[in-house]
Amino acid sequence: MGERSIEAIGSCTFEDLTNNRKAVLIMSTFKHQGMFKSSSSGCKDQFVGIIYDSKPLSGNVESIKKNYGREIEFVTDLKKIKDIKK
Repeated sequence: MGERSIEAIGSCTFEDLTNNRKAVLIMSTFKHQGMFKSSSSGCKDQFVGIIYDSKPLSGNVESIKKNYGREIEFVTDLKKIKDIKK
């Protein structure tokens, strides 16, 4: 009973290897910037994402390390995603 809250930062990537589709979610778009003059943008309780057809997904060891292992590379900007099929 009562309110539940989850605090999450970073990003999540979901891959559909059969249909070559991906979903990317970026959580907590809040950014605090500046050393002498501070400014902030985004929101602490907001997430953004995209679902798209991607270039063929391999599901190989390198892909798993990059997206799901200890050396995970978090997506910080949706505009920097390079595997979107045109």
